[in-house]
Amino acid sequence: MKGQHEVLTLIVMTGILFGVIASVWLWATPIVEKNKEIFKLNAAEDFTKDLAAAINHVAKNGGKAQLSMNGLGGSTSPNNSMLISQDEIDIFVVTQDTLYEKNAQVPLEELNCATTEATWGLNSSAAVCVQSDPIGKDKVRTKFSIRFVQLNYDDDQPLEKKGYKIMLLPLTSSTGLDKSSVRIENKGLQESVVNGRTLISTLVAITIV
Repeated sequence: MKGQHEVLTLIVMTGILFGVIASVWLWATPIVEKNKEIFKLNAAEDFTKDLAAAINHVAKNGGKAQLSMNGLGGSTSPNNSMLISQDEIDIFVVTQDTLYEKNAQVPLEELNCATTEATWGLNSSAAVCVQSDPIGKDKVRTKFSIRFVQLNYDDDQPLEKKGYKIMLLPLTSSTGLDKSSVRIENKGLQESVVNGRTLISTLVAITIV
């Protein structure tokens, strides 16, 4: 009888232990997943800011630069992507929730998200923003954007009105976030006249490798 009692006690204790482990697992799993998503969003925000700074540096000083994408987690999901156009870079990340206000553009740096023109020598060259929009019942798509604005410079004489802007090459491209790095290269200047103002565009080539 004693042996049977010991076996029964062991079975009961084992069952209780498995129950405790299962309860802890069920409680901890959402926290682990939430922490992963927080890390993913923070990494995307940091990368966006670093990319804007690197492009601005290359545009001002010439030469080349390379920025690692490893911090983005190497996601191959089609929902996580980067879109590059002439004036803007958008980085999309899909999660179950977000750290940001939903359905609103939130500036991450100096310029307001609606800014299209600013002052040369006073303002930064790009509006860096984030916007989180719900998709479906339990997903949120967050867009981190770098949009380059025209920086105007007005001399004392009206004929010397100038504007400066960063223009990205190629004009349109799209890629996933599973790449290793972004290469940035200054490709020189392009001059044009827009609304009576001489616009000097710095051409910056963006290559995803």
